[in-house]
Amino acid sequence: MSYFLYNDSELQTDTYFVLCIEERDTIRPVDTRLFIAWNRVDKDYLVRGRREDTTNSNYVPYAFHCEKANYLYDFINLVIGDSKVNLILYNFNNIETMNINELTYEFLEENMDKNYEVTGYNNCVLNKKEILRYLRFLRNTYNWDEDTNN
Repeated sequence: MSYFLYNDSELQTDTYFVLCIEERDTIRPVDTRLFIAWNRVDKDYLVRGRREDTTNSNYVPYAFHCEKANYLYDFINLVIGDSKVNLILYNFNNIETMNINELTYEFLEENMDKNYEVTGYNNCVLNKKEILRYLRFLRNTYNWDEDTNN
């Protein structure tokens, strides 16, 4: 069970936007799940993802960084393609004190809680322009930390 801090109004300026993209298919509600955030210290995107169980396999989560939005789009397009997706924007206030590079897929999945949601859209078909717009939003919208953003 995760430790939720969403009711602590003192933490509202210590938050981190995380975009969740869930690939949908006709057999399972979610085929692939990606979490994407902007690492403002290293100035790159962090990606945590995993395919969901298919038949009798349990896929291993993956974690990597990507410096350019266009390269990240290429990856998203590879793993999701033209499938319908759910888009959920989370505003986590329980990761600011963590080392962002050590953030795991499991932690993000365990903290998928409606109280952290900013917005969500179901059954969308994404195109390159939209994905790049969302990635630009993540890169340019965050709370200021005096130590890292002078």
